Amino acid sequence: MGVDYGSRIFRSAVSGISRAVRLSNIAKNEHMQTVWDTGANVVGPTFFLFVWWVLENAEKKGIKRLYFLARDGQIMAKIANTIKEYWNYNIECRYLYGSRAAWLPPAIKEIGSFELHWMTWGYLATVSINELCRRINVKPDLINDYLIKYGLNVKDRDINLSEGNMELLKKCLQDGAIQKIIIENQQASFHNTLSYFEQEGLLENIPFAIVDTGWGASSQFALSNILDKAGVRPGRINGFYLGLSEGKQVFRNDKLFSLLFDWTLEPKDNRLSNYLFYEILTAADHGRTIGYKHENGRFSPVLDVPLNDTGIEWGIMVQQKSVVKYAHEFAAHFERDMLDNQAASQILRTILCLFMENPTKREANVYGEYIIGGEITERDFQKFAPRIDPKEFWAVALGRKKFRGFWPTGTLKRSNMPVQKKMWDVFQSFNLLYYYRKYICKY
Repeated sequence: MGVDYGSRIFRSAVSGISRAVRLSNIAKNEHMQTVWDTGANVVGPTFFLFVWWVLENAEKKGIKRLYFLARDGQIMAKIANTIKEYWNYNIECRYLYGSRAAWLPPAIKEIGSFELHWMTWGYLATVSINELCRRINVKPDLINDYLIKYGLNVKDRDINLSEGNMELLKKCLQDGAIQKIIIENQQASFHNTLSYFEQEGLLENIPFAIVDTGWGASSQFALSNILDKAGVRPGRINGFYLGLSEGKQVFRNDKLFSLLFDWTLEPKDNRLSNYLFYEILTAADHGRTIGYKHENGRFSPVLDVPLNDTGIEWGIMVQQKSVVKYAHEFAAHFERDMLDNQAASQILRTILCLFMENPTKREANVYGEYIIGGEITERDFQKFAPRIDPKEFWAVALGRKKFRGFWPTGTLKRSNMPVQKKMWDVFQSFNLLYYYRKYICKY
């Protein structure tokens, strides 16, 4: 009875703070007001509870420093430092610039199944030769002879490879000679990356962990691999994540902890599986880290763009301001011991499922307009949930056309398609049942 009562107080606090923050601001237009309100209703409680969970578990494990990874970690680090103003956590919180694009190439020791996956994987299409070379940080001319050797004499290097040519490319990348070229070409980026890690204190004898949204934990895998190549990897690296996917990568004895889900241990819930959604909720005001440079005696990140102008114009900083206010109000008015892991996870599931699967028209319009890049090098930019007409819907439903978007529910909501939305909900229910039965049969 006491646990239920405490849980009710906890849930009331989460919703009460949301309401207070939501009503504390009058934005200049409906778009920005929607961003602010979503920060109060969804983003604030989600990442406040996640960061609290990270701090709580890091303290129990004796971790003294947390590195919040760019770019998702920008708002999380702000939340962490806000919480620390009120609640007694003796943990240093830092923001670490990095990305898969910056860390995966210098981490290469050999080209195995993991490396082949990230080199050739894409959300919407296969990969061109130029896209591959951008991912592995190698000029196309360096590997051209090997491409020709394996039958890949492609005139237009920007055209996506066919399925057959993709298989040829994978065979080409497993050639020992081309692997040597690729690995040797990473020496400069390996040195700069390792030097940046050293500058930021990762080589100090201080127990640390990294914090990110998830999902495959490839950044932690690359980090461990780089430190291992240099012979300076600590005994183990811990990582805290909002969620982990079926394809998570674990380097040796590293530990990965997740609050919301780990789909290697439980049935997959498609309602929570839209990974790009979380990137919008944690969007930063700067571009992607693509490497590091040495200037004025320090190593600093090289960004593809210094400012995320498109995101800032959309309202990233309004969203962040709303989230930080949520963290401030919650930590200022409640004590940390009223929170508990199980209730936090349940609250997060409820909030996120409602927002992702049943957004309001305003939410669908505002977040559907966000411009996002789906590929690993973020070159294929498009609206997150574009409007479609009924004719296009049926073409997509029947497999005659690819859906150029990432949030079907948002698209259907803003396209005024209630019947099709109900069809989508049924489809999602069957997907959930399929994964549940697959999970039960497996175990």
